[in-house]
Amino acid sequence: MPDLTTWRQRAPGLALTAVVALLALAANRAVPVVSALLVAILVGVLLRNTRLLPAAAEEGVRYSARTVLRLGVVLLGLQLSVPEVIDLGWGAIAVVVLTVVGTWALTLLVGRLLRVPATLRLLLATGTAICGASAVAAMAAVAGDRGPGPRRRGAAGAGLTRPRRRARPGRGRRAVPRRRPGC
Repeated sequence: MPDLTTWRQRAPGLALTAVVALLALAANRAVPVVSALLVAILVGVLLRNTRLLPAAAEEGVRYSARTVLRLGVVLLGLQLSVPEVIDLGWGAIAVVVLTVVGTWALTLLVGRLLRVPATLRLLLATGTAICGASAVAAMAAVAGDRGPGPRRRGAAGAGLTRPRRRARPGRGRRAVPRRRPGC
């Protein structure tokens, strides 16, 4: 269990993420077609990429992005009750399971053929097969620090990637990066 000092370090970031969540929910209430999750992600991307995120908030934001977000994804999944799922019928359940597993496996395969790094492949497959940005964020927390940085995780959530390096004509760089072991 973290001590009081740890919670004090996390407090500014936790407060900031709570404010962003409340603003996102307010935006969703004002314009119901706008997803609160999407608004929260966009605000986070904006704060991070414009360097407006205070250094004092880093620890709490990191904790929110890992632990609190995982809890949120679990709670989101619990919105479906087992009787509701069973009421769909076994045929519909089989179709859902096969679709998710098939999409996940196909995305991993295509990513491997395109030489996408292993962790980014996993994030893209999870986001595509399951539910998008929240699944990517949860899987990124599970994949740990060996994965792509925040920009690539955001790109995975949006279904967008960019090449690791550009080909620069006349400068001797390869258009396609060499494959690293483990990818």
